[in-house]
Amino acid sequence: MKRLLISAIALILIPVAILAQQTGSRKFMIFPIKVVSEGTAPTFSNEVAAVLGSELSKEGDLDIISGRAFLSAIENARVDPERLLRIAERTGSSAFAWGTISKLTDGYSLEISAMRAAARSRPKLFTATGKTMEELLQKLQQLAVEIGSSVLDRPKIGAIKIEGNNRIQKDAILNRLDMKSGTPFRRSAIGDEIREIYGMGYFDDVQITAEETGTGEVDLKIVLKERPSIKNIEVQGNKVLTKDEVLDALTTKSFSVASVEKIRNDIEKLKQMYEKKGHYQPKIDYEIKELSRNEASLIFKIDEGPKSYLTELVFDGRNKISDKELQKIMTIKEKSWFWFLDESGVFSKEKLEENRMRLLAYYLDNGFVNVQVGVPDVDIQGNKVKVTYPIR
Repeated sequence: MKRLLISAIALILIPVAILAQQTGSRKFMIFPIKVVSEGTAPTFSNEVAAVLGSELSKEGDLDIISGRAFLSAIENARVDPERLLRIAERTGSSAFAWGTISKLTDGYSLEISAMRAAARSRPKLFTATGKTMEELLQKLQQLAVEIGSSVLDRPKIGAIKIEGNNRIQKDAILNRLDMKSGTPFRRSAIGDEIREIYGMGYFDDVQITAEETGTGEVDLKIVLKERPSIKNIEVQGNKVLTKDEVLDALTTKSFSVASVEKIRNDIEKLKQMYEKKGHYQPKIDYEIKELSRNEASLIFKIDEGPKSYLTELVFDGRNKISDKELQKIMTIKEKSWFWFLDESGVFSKEKLEENRMRLLAYYLDNGFVNVQVGVPDVDIQGNKVKVTYPIR
């Protein structure tokens, strides 16, 4: 969705005269979209038409033709489809579309009518609503898919075959796909589906091929190369945490398929564990060492780094309230002479945020209604840590 929004906004800046000129087998004419707001005269948006044209032409089988030159045909309150049909036929378009955007009290409503020229059938209506114009433009993607399927007779997906998944269940893979059997086939979506399957973290290679059938459907074939299963897990460089503590914390287990996503999450979890022990800059990496075609050893390589202590707590911007008064309300303390008894000098990210809220509440309770306490800056130099809270 984010990619669609970016491309939609970009297209708004492009004149309709240079609407996507892709080489395709058919022409599709899009007339400017009428914009209707209560109490004002209608206007016309070539830009929204451009976004619709961009979405429709993604499959590479259409040339989009702008109907900008025929604005008079859609200026009346009631559009005559027969008149638009004659215009489309003169330009060699096999189908055409027009529509309106209405400003509602809580957003926008979009109505797109589309019709095939040769069949001379009745127009088909497609609708969407959005709280903002950006949200409405995002929904044009699905409208374009529906128009492609029901008006342009684009094929639907038939069978989906999966090969190479020895340990990962087929349903787990299918659930990650937007493309399902019976839904419109979108050649432009194959790249996204490959990235989605690859993002599961279980595969070294993902290939998808599409093959047309004699029944007007497209069968998909997904060929996978699974990552090896983990035979054993090794831990190197650990001193503060024992091997058992590390292994117990991991979601990655022996005899499971090596998932890069899970391994990276495990590394973040280990870093949090080291943080609670006062090691704020550990370096943790991993290596997957193949033992055979289907088995591998997973090695976590840990550089714990020095144990550091909070030695300086700064309230930058403090003016009316003293350092001593602010330090009293903090649950994190600078390292004292008796740090081994009172755990002073030790902190975590959670404690930093908790103390930020403590500062904010204290200032509000003392009448500073416009106070702002920013995210603390943490400066680590060897075994010394300086934490600065910006206060405005």
